[in-house]
Amino acid sequence: MDRLFLRMDPQTRQVRSKGIPAFGLHYWSAELRGIERIDRTGHSIEYNFRYDPADISRISLYRNGEWIGDGMERFCLTDVAIVEPRFCCSRVHHVWLDVRYAIAT
Repeated sequence: MDRLFLRMDPQTRQVRSKGIPAFGLHYWSAELRGIERIDRTGHSIEYNFRYDPADISRISLYRNGEWIGDGMERFCLTDVAIVEPRFCCSRVHHVWLDVRYAIAT
């Protein structure tokens, strides 16, 4: 239910080998492991996503208006993030400051 209040990004994204690219980061999760990448005609599938502008460490992925799953910023899923979670949050925060600056200018 709370996903409806997230901001929808106007551009679609395709699933890449590193995950779903957005904001200069890559997002992934175990629930997206079986996600379709190519449709029956051989074209890459386009996905919409929603995000919380105050926390870009997570996105919600949609296809044709239907929720597919949530993805976390990939670096946050590594062993380094488990050992040092502040580093992950700091990295996402710095990227978000760059995104906000780019939007404002």
